[in-house]
Amino acid sequence: MGPSCVDDPISAPSDDHLRDQIPALLDDRQQPGLEPTNNFGERCLRHAVMYRKTSFGTQGPEGSRFVERILTAVTTLKLQQRGALTFLTETLHAHRRGLPTPSLLPSLEALPLANAA
Repeated sequence: MGPSCVDDPISAPSDDHLRDQIPALLDDRQQPGLEPTNNFGERCLRHAVMYRKTSFGTQGPEGSRFVERILTAVTTLKLQQRGALTFLTETLHAHRRGLPTPSLLPSLEALPLANAA
């Protein structure tokens, strides 16, 4: 048998090298309000992933754009605690009447503003 990687001083990580990396690995734990996991992002994508797995996709690029936009709108509205059906109904009414459509951007009253120091 040939030499193992552990026996090779060039490819084997040293204890000192690993010890030096620990602060960088734990750096996100020191940031207040920052989750150390990606659970938030995974929760946001869950419905899109489930849709993709249970549907047979779309018939073309136009269908793909529609699904992208609807899933984006629904996820955004859910995060803003706004009703998706109400928003889509208002959007359709505005479009049919030639009026400006409602915005997906949150209103200024709904934005949590940081304390100015």
